[in-house]
Amino acid sequence: MRPTMTHRWLERPLANTYVCLATVGGPALEELLGAPTGTSHLLEHLLFRRVESEPPDSPLRGARLGMFTSRETMQVDVVCAPEAAPGIVDLLERWWLDFRLTARLVAEELPVIEDELAERRFELMPRLWPLVFDRFAPGSWAARPLSGPVEDLAGLGVDQLLDWQRGAADLGAHLTAVGPRDPWRGSARYTEPKPGDAVTLPALSWTSFTSSVAPRAVTGAERVMVCCAREVPGRRSPHVAAGYCVNGALDRGLNVEIQRELKRRHAIRSIEYRQEFLADRAVVVAVTECRGEAAPDVCRLLERSFDVLRHDTDAASLAAAGAGYLGAYLDDPKTLAQHDARAGLLAVDAGVDTPGTLRESPAETIRTLVRDHVAPAGPAIIVKRR
Repeated sequence: MRPTMTHRWLERPLANTYVCLATVGGPALEELLGAPTGTSHLLEHLLFRRVESEPPDSPLRGARLGMFTSRETMQVDVVCAPEAAPGIVDLLERWWLDFRLTARLVAEELPVIEDELAERRFELMPRLWPLVFDRFAPGSWAARPLSGPVEDLAGLGVDQLLDWQRGAADLGAHLTAVGPRDPWRGSARYTEPKPGDAVTLPALSWTSFTSSVAPRAVTGAERVMVCCAREVPGRRSPHVAAGYCVNGALDRGLNVEIQRELKRRHAIRSIEYRQEFLADRAVVVAVTECRGEAAPDVCRLLERSFDVLRHDTDAASLAAAGAGYLGAYLDDPKTLAQHDARAGLLAVDAGVDTPGTLRESPAETIRTLVRDHVAPAGPAIIVKRR
C-alpha cells in the first residue's frame, strides 16, 4: 500500500529552498471520486485559504506560495528560506492531511472562481486542450475542462467536500524539497517513494492515430486557430525522452524553414508549441492563427513541422535539443521541485540524469527513439476566434 505521504530532498547549493506538494487532482481525481467537474479546483482554492488562519509567527511569513491544478494533479509551491523549510514541509503535510473548511469559506470562494473563469474565457488553451484530448480519448475524464460552471458546485455541502478531500488524501501525496539543507533531517517521516508506490489514476481509453486528415476550409471566417497534435510517451514510459527530444527540437526552431514558409503564405502569427504530459500519455500541439479559407494549407505545414527527423536535423542536434528541453526544467529549482514532485507521486524516475544520457547516446539510438515512440500522425482541430 502506498504511504500517505512520501518525501524527497534534492540537495542544491541555493540561497532559498523550493518546496512542492503534489497530490492527485483535476479531472483524474473527479473521475476516481465521482465528483463534478471543478471540484478539485475548488479544493485548491479552499486549501489556499488556510493561509488566513496561520499565526503571525507561521513559517509561511516571508515565503512565496502558489497553487495550481492540472489534469492529473494539484500542486502547492513554496519558496522559503532554508531555515523555514522544516516548518513549511510540516505545515503543508498538516494542511493536506487535516483539511479544514466551513460553509462560509465555500460560499466566499465560489464567486472568486467565477471571476477567475470570466477573466480566462477568451484564453485559447483552456478551450483547446479538452478538444484535443477528446480526439484521443473521446468522452473521457482527460477531455473534461479543469473547471465547469460554478453553478454545478453551488449545492455541494461541507461534508461532501470533506469526504472527497479525504478520498484524495487517501490516494497519497508527495513532497519534494530542493535546497541546501534537508528539512526532514532526523525525522522518521522521511520516506522516498518506491517503484510500487505509484498513486492510483483512472484508466484512460486511448486512440492512437496512424493517419492525419486535413480539415476543410472555414469559408467566411476571418480568423481561426489551427491546431495539430502528436502523441508522445507519458511520464511513466521508459521512452519519455522521445517527447523531450521532439519538444526540444520544436522549441529550438530546428524546423525554422516551416516557420518561414508559414509566415510567407497564410499565417497571421508564428507557430506555438505546447505540451501536456500525463502519467501514461502525452500530447504535443502546434497552434497558429490564419484566415479560415487557408486552414487546410496551414494544417499541412503544421503537420510537416512535427517531422523533426526530416528537417535536416541530425541526431546530435536532436539529442542536444532534448537534453536542453529537460535540462531547462531541471536547472531551475522551482520547476525541478515541481517535476520531481510529480515523479514522486507517480513513483517514477525524475530523469535528472537524462540530459547527460541523451548527449552521450549514439546518434542512431536517438533517431530510433524518436522514430519508434513519437506518433506518425494525429488529429487536427480548427477553432473560430471569438
